[in-house]
Amino acid sequence: MDKQSLPITSPDSATLESPAAGPRATPLLSLSAEKAPPAALHSFIGESQTNLPPASVADFAPLPRMGKGAVSRQGDKWKVLVDGRERQARLAASCLLEPASGDDALWFGEGENFYILSVLERKDPAALGHIALPARAAVKTRDLRLFSEKISAISAETEIQAGRFSLAGALGAFRFSILTFRARQLTEKVRHFLSRALTRRVDTEETADIRAKRLRQRAQEEISLEAQRITAEAEGPVKVDGATIQLG
Repeated sequence: MDKQSLPITSPDSATLESPAAGPRATPLLSLSAEKAPPAALHSFIGESQTNLPPASVADFAPLPRMGKGAVSRQGDKWKVLVDGRERQARLAASCLLEPASGDDALWFGEGENFYILSVLERKDPAALGHIALPARAAVKTRDLRLFSEKISAISAETEIQAGRFSLAGALGAFRFSILTFRARQLTEKVRHFLSRALTRRVDTEETADIRAKRLRQRAQEEISLEAQRITAEAEGPVKVDGATIQLG
């Protein structure tokens, strides 16, 4: 297509004609001197240019990318390998498994802002894995089950609230510096009960009732009974043996 200028037909009027249609074609734009001043043409062109949205630096900024790279960790800071260069990175909120040095991770970002989205492959699968949760976290489900050969819980303070609490196991052990039981009613049902203590004291505010088929108490040195009144009842004979028996 040949380059042609848009002719102006008269000094007193401005007419833009289609270059390909010839001189008898219908004008594309006609501004009469009587109806509009010559400055209107310049105003129309200038306004059409200024209405264009201005370009910004963000329009030409590189888009974020995603890739796979090795992770290195120093303290609570991470770096990820991007295009053969280590970049500072932050853990995304969705990255629950904390990456260790040498792990392959999925990264996302560009420039100086990179995030580690998830751990793709661990360098040492047998190493202890750490689940990173926010400062406060909650797990909500109707049925939660944990299956593991060994479960260890370490906490400065642990609180369990349940409408019904049950523990079952073949072998159990409790080790505490101080242990306190508080309950409205405590029921113990065991086949064999063995208790060993350096010092033992039992305080009962009202009544202590011990029922047994046979009751035997043994002391290596001394047994003392102190009360305002002592009553001993037996349906059969009462036997008291001792090298010396003192009454009164």
